[in-house]
Amino acid sequence: MSDSSTVIAPVGAVLQITQTSEGQYSIKQLPTEQPTPIVLHSDDRQVIDFDIKFIRIVGYYDSNTREIGITPFIAGARLGNGYYASLDNGIGIDLEYLIYSGRLSIGPDAGKKKLRLSIHLKGAWGLPGIDTDVDLFNI
Repeated sequence: MSDSSTVIAPVGAVLQITQTSEGQYSIKQLPTEQPTPIVLHSDDRQVIDFDIKFIRIVGYYDSNTREIGITPFIAGARLGNGYYASLDNGIGIDLEYLIYSGRLSIGPDAGKKKLRLSIHLKGAWGLPGIDTDVDLFNI
Protein backbone atom coordinates (compact mmCIF):
# COMPACT_ATOMS: atom_id res chain seq x y z
CA MET A 1 0.00 0.00 0.00
CA SER A 2 1.38 3.40 -0.90
CA ASP A 3 1.01 6.61 1.03
CA SER A 4 -0.43 9.25 -1.25
CA SER A 5 -2.13 12.54 -0.74
CA THR A 6 -3.11 15.48 -2.87
CA VAL A 7 -2.83 19.11 -1.89
CA ILE A 8 -4.21 21.93 -4.02
CA ALA A 9 -1.65 24.76 -3.94
CA PRO A 10 -2.74 27.95 -5.70
CA VAL A 11 0.21 29.59 -7.40
CA GLY A 12 0.12 32.78 -9.38
CA ALA A 13 1.65 36.12 -10.15
CA VAL A 14 1.21 39.10 -7.85
CA LEU A 15 0.14 42.02 -10.00
CA GLN A 16 -0.04 45.75 -9.36
CA ILE A 17 -2.78 47.22 -11.54
CA THR A 18 -2.91 51.00 -11.84
CA GLN A 19 -5.45 53.02 -13.77
CA THR A 20 -3.31 55.80 -15.24
CA SER A 21 -6.25 57.65 -16.82
CA GLU A 22 -9.75 56.81 -17.98
CA GLY A 23 -9.57 53.57 -19.94
CA GLN A 24 -5.77 53.32 -19.57
CA TYR A 25 -4.07 50.85 -17.26
CA SER A 26 -0.60 49.76 -16.26
CA ILE A 27 0.01 46.19 -15.09
CA LYS A 28 3.28 45.38 -13.34
CA GLN A 29 4.23 41.99 -11.98
CA LEU A 30 5.60 42.38 -8.47
CA PRO A 31 8.35 40.20 -7.09
CA THR A 32 6.93 36.98 -5.76
CA GLU A 33 7.87 35.35 -2.52
CA GLN A 34 11.59 34.91 -2.37
CA PRO A 35 13.11 31.74 -0.98
CA THR A 36 13.62 31.92 2.74
CA PRO A 37 17.31 31.65 3.55
CA ILE A 38 18.13 28.09 4.54
CA VAL A 39 18.66 27.76 8.29
CA LEU A 40 21.04 24.87 8.60
CA HIS A 41 20.47 24.15 12.33
CA SER A 42 23.67 22.11 12.45
CA ASP A 43 27.09 21.71 10.88
CA ASP A 44 25.82 18.50 9.24
CA ARG A 45 23.68 20.35 6.67
CA GLN A 46 24.81 21.54 3.26
CA VAL A 47 22.90 24.18 1.31
CA ILE A 48 21.33 23.39 -2.05
CA ASP A 49 20.83 26.49 -4.21
CA PHE A 50 20.75 25.89 -7.96
CA ASP A 51 19.48 28.11 -10.81
CA ILE A 52 19.03 27.30 -14.48
CA LYS A 53 16.89 29.33 -16.88
CA PHE A 54 13.54 29.92 -15.11
CA ILE A 55 14.09 27.17 -12.50
CA ARG A 56 15.53 27.59 -9.01
CA ILE A 57 15.89 24.79 -6.47
CA VAL A 58 16.73 25.69 -2.85
CA GLY A 59 17.09 23.36 0.09
CA TYR A 60 19.52 21.28 2.12
CA TYR A 61 21.08 17.89 2.62
CA ASP A 62 21.70 16.72 6.21
CA SER A 63 24.55 14.19 6.36
CA ASN A 64 23.67 13.22 9.94
CA THR A 65 20.00 12.34 9.36
CA ARG A 66 20.50 11.68 5.62
CA GLU A 67 17.50 13.90 4.84
CA ILE A 68 17.01 16.02 1.72
CA GLY A 69 14.67 19.02 1.67
CA ILE A 70 14.00 21.17 -1.39
CA THR A 71 11.63 23.87 -2.62
CA PRO A 72 11.43 24.43 -6.38
CA PHE A 73 10.57 27.76 -8.01
CA ILE A 74 9.58 28.40 -11.63
CA ALA A 75 9.84 31.99 -12.86
CA GLY A 76 9.81 33.08 -9.21
CA ALA A 77 6.64 31.16 -8.29
CA ARG A 78 7.11 28.81 -5.36
CA LEU A 79 5.86 25.30 -6.10
CA GLY A 80 4.49 24.12 -2.79
CA ASN A 81 5.77 24.33 0.77
CA GLY A 82 8.83 22.11 0.37
CA TYR A 83 9.48 18.45 -0.27
CA TYR A 84 11.42 16.11 2.01
CA ALA A 85 12.73 12.56 1.86
CA SER A 86 15.55 10.35 3.00
CA LEU A 87 18.67 10.25 0.85
CA ASP A 88 17.95 6.59 0.07
CA ASN A 89 14.49 7.39 -1.36
CA GLY A 90 15.36 10.73 -2.93
CA ILE A 91 12.76 13.24 -4.10
CA GLY A 92 10.98 13.02 -7.44
CA ILE A 93 8.49 15.59 -8.71
CA ASP A 94 6.44 15.04 -11.86
CA LEU A 95 5.54 18.51 -13.03
CA GLU A 96 2.75 19.84 -15.24
CA TYR A 97 3.04 23.61 -15.10
CA LEU A 98 2.07 26.41 -17.45
CA ILE A 99 5.52 26.83 -19.04
CA TYR A 100 7.20 23.50 -18.26
CA SER A 101 6.29 19.84 -17.92
CA GLY A 102 8.49 16.92 -17.02
CA ARG A 103 10.38 15.74 -13.97
CA LEU A 104 12.67 17.12 -11.25
CA SER A 105 14.55 14.70 -9.01
CA ILE A 106 17.30 14.76 -6.44
CA GLY A 107 19.09 11.86 -4.80
CA PRO A 108 22.34 9.93 -4.84
CA ASP A 109 24.12 9.30 -8.15
CA ALA A 110 24.53 5.71 -9.38
CA GLY A 111 27.75 5.30 -7.39
CA LYS A 112 26.11 6.79 -4.26
CA LYS A 113 29.02 9.21 -3.87
CA LYS A 114 27.43 12.50 -4.99
CA LEU A 115 24.10 14.25 -4.57
CA ARG A 116 22.60 14.57 -8.07
CA LEU A 117 19.93 17.02 -9.20
CA SER A 118 18.16 16.00 -12.42
CA ILE A 119 15.95 18.42 -14.33
CA HIS A 120 14.21 17.10 -17.42
CA LEU A 121 11.54 19.55 -18.54
CA LYS A 122 9.90 20.29 -21.87
CA GLY A 123 9.15 23.96 -22.53
CA ALA A 124 5.79 25.22 -23.77
CA TRP A 125 5.17 27.77 -26.54
CA GLY A 126 8.63 27.43 -28.03
CA LEU A 127 10.40 27.95 -24.70
CA PRO A 128 13.55 25.82 -24.67
CA GLY A 129 13.43 22.79 -22.44
CA ILE A 130 15.89 21.90 -19.72
CA ASP A 131 17.63 18.53 -19.78
CA THR A 132 20.44 18.37 -17.26
CA ASP A 133 21.93 16.24 -14.50
CA VAL A 134 24.14 18.11 -12.03
CA ASP A 135 26.30 16.61 -9.29
CA LEU A 136 25.90 19.12 -6.46
CA PHE A 137 28.45 17.81 -3.92
CA ASN A 138 29.91 14.68 -2.32
CA ILE A 139 27.72 12.77 0.15
